[in-house]
Amino acid sequence: MANLPADVLAELKETATKLCAPGKGFLAADESAGPWLRAGHAEAAKIPDVIENRAAYRSMCFSTPGLSEHISGVILHWETLFQDDADGKSMVDIITGNGMIPGIKVDKAYDKKGMWGTEVGPLGHPEVSTKGLDDLQERCAQAYKKGARFAKWRNVLQLDPKKGLPSNLAIMDTVHTLARYASICQSERLVPIVEPEIVPNGDHDIEYCRKMTEIVLAAQFKALADHHIYLEGAVLKPNMVKNGLKGPKADAETIAKLTVQTLLRTVPVAMPGIFFLSGETALNEDNEEEATVNLSTMHKLYPNLPWHLSFSYGKALQKTCIVTWLGKPENKAAAQKALKARSNANMDAVFGKYVKGSCASVGTDGNVLQAAGILWTFGLEHQSFPAAFQETATKLCAPGKGFLAADESAGPWLRAGHAEAAKIPDVIENRAAYRSMCFSTPGLSEHISGVILHWETLFQDDADGKSMVDIITGNGMMPGIKVDKAYDKKGMWGTEVGPLGHPEVSTKGLDDLQERCAQAYKKGARFAKWRNVLQLDPKKGLPSNLAIMDTVHTLARYASICQSERLVPIVEPEIVPNGDHDIEYCRKMTEIVLAAQFKALADHHIYLEGAVLKPNMVKNGLKGPKADAETIAKLTVQTLLRTVPVAMPGIFFLSGETALNEDNEEEATVNLSTMHKLYPNLPWHLSFSYGKALQKTCIVTWLGKPENKAAAQKALKARSNANMDAVFGKYVKGSCASVGTDGNVLQASLDVAISEVALAPFGVATAGHA
Repeated sequence: MANLPADVLAELKETATKLCAPGKGFLAADESAGPWLRAGHAEAAKIPDVIENRAAYRSMCFSTPGLSEHISGVILHWETLFQDDADGKSMVDIITGNGMIPGIKVDKAYDKKGMWGTEVGPLGHPEVSTKGLDDLQERCAQAYKKGARFAKWRNVLQLDPKKGLPSNLAIMDTVHTLARYASICQSERLVPIVEPEIVPNGDHDIEYCRKMTEIVLAAQFKALADHHIYLEGAVLKPNMVKNGLKGPKADAETIAKLTVQTLLRTVPVAMPGIFFLSGETALNEDNEEEATVNLSTMHKLYPNLPWHLSFSYGKALQKTCIVTWLGKPENKAAAQKALKARSNANMDAVFGKYVKGSCASVGTDGNVLQAAGILWTFGLEHQSFPAAFQETATKLCAPGKGFLAADESAGPWLRAGHAEAAKIPDVIENRAAYRSMCFSTPGLSEHISGVILHWETLFQDDADGKSMVDIITGNGMMPGIKVDKAYDKKGMWGTEVGPLGHPEVSTKGLDDLQERCAQAYKKGARFAKWRNVLQLDPKKGLPSNLAIMDTVHTLARYASICQSERLVPIVEPEIVPNGDHDIEYCRKMTEIVLAAQFKALADHHIYLEGAVLKPNMVKNGLKGPKADAETIAKLTVQTLLRTVPVAMPGIFFLSGETALNEDNEEEATVNLSTMHKLYPNLPWHLSFSYGKALQKTCIVTWLGKPENKAAAQKALKARSNANMDAVFGKYVKGSCASVGTDGNVLQASLDVAISEVALAPFGVATAGHA
């Protein structure tokens, strides 16, 4: 059960109980455009889709006299939640004043380009992933404040038995996304409607729909359990089990039997309500009548079900209402009468008492197809991608070379853990001066193949107007870009607080990643980085299965999107060293995480030859029993040999935090060199992707003073050269000058300020690690 305060649990249950009032269902009024465009009717489609008409139509529906006798909740679009009618009365007040509960659609739909490597289905595009998680916490809080008490999120799955759709990948993405959404909703006191919709498009028979609906719902409730969802404060919105629009037609009794049998096999009794979507129907079928008859038949055949089995209809409640109205004010009363009549018909259906044909309907007259899906030849236009990926990855994995991780959101001196460095003012001029100094270091490309940039830096110029990208490429290195948007320290609901001082977390940034990757490639970036964070605590069982699953799935989705935009992804499932665990626990969990990560990459069709891995080394916790370099090297390489496929061209370690009495730069170099001394013939390029462990002495040498530039560059090149020696197993401990442990201070207090700067270029501010 969700780890929610008692008052929140009570409120969620109370709301769900009201939504599941006997006989009542939902009016789905969450269309982004005027609902007449989705009605599938020739005359209705002519109504101008302008905000005034949308407001007039919605206020007419919501103010229908007596509508609350049949409707418990109204699902709104974001526009409508903040909209007023022509008289200045808010839609929320109209709904509540008419005895109904406002709800809000919070998903941001999907991109028809789809998920990389998935088949094109009957909608005319590949399998898809719904967007909207990145800012969902904030939007849910806003919606609750405005008066919404429940929410809706729709994921779409396509059926095609010949192509094996839906794929396991699409199912996994759907149920995981819906569970994350539900978790966030409940943390903000909104009852989530969970909607894993299997669309009826296609020529499949009803048996295939039954089989896949059962598989999807079983996976969905497993995911809800994994995410600690309080079922008593949630409701389900599934498809009915039906044949495809072009498949052999099943009658209402068959639809009813197979639908209810599927629900009985998958839906726990604790779930208070199931509200069907109506779904599309063929052109020769009456959508309103079909939906009402199917629901009524279920209740006639199964009068004593353990849940409230009802309706959440859009077009199937509104079509006759819309065609009666047609945008004319004089038709308002007649349109309201039509809406109330169909709502009453569906209430009769919930009691199993609807008589077919007893409610007037526009029928099939004027039926037209809705907007068809666009046919994407996704993948075909990218047949040259593997060669491009492999070429980039090969260059990044040049012998002896590694990455300069310069993707700090704030000045890197704030992350250096040094008292004097932390005094350097963190202003954009200093950040530009420092970065241009580093990137222009003479001969740096002898040791560094790629430079990972923050979004600010990708579009930044130096004091002379030369772009950072040009400085990097002109110095013989390749620009890369950090594309994650960090995480919110509020964490994933119901997870334990770990040694970082907050619950387990989920990294943000997927919603607009496709567009940002395209922008980054256009600007000159050729690879990308995304970091997910996992905490270790053996006493609490951290990382949890939920956190591992979220991490590997998110990283695989990111990698898929990167590759679709020609960027080589750095996959970084970082297990942070904070805590008092021993090295053996780190080894065990690193092996589990990496095994899961490569399974997820395979599920997402990632081209491994065009990707690289950025893992943690296997080390003890910062407060745990200290392991020596040889033990670290042995356990790290053994873990990689057990988990990382040979096709992965490069592994670039992050250095990770070290204790205050340890020299971060020297430790990272020595550990890497020891691995190569013990294992000289590894199947991958085993190298470094260091930030502080390359830059600390450079920063402390510079200290923001232009006159120190040459000395600082010399320090950066020296440590880069030391790490190249390490890649060849030839580094001699202590042979590279280092600032050592002098001036070491904790970084933790800087995290919040850093993360806010990190997200500023994206228009987001939240607490979390940069």
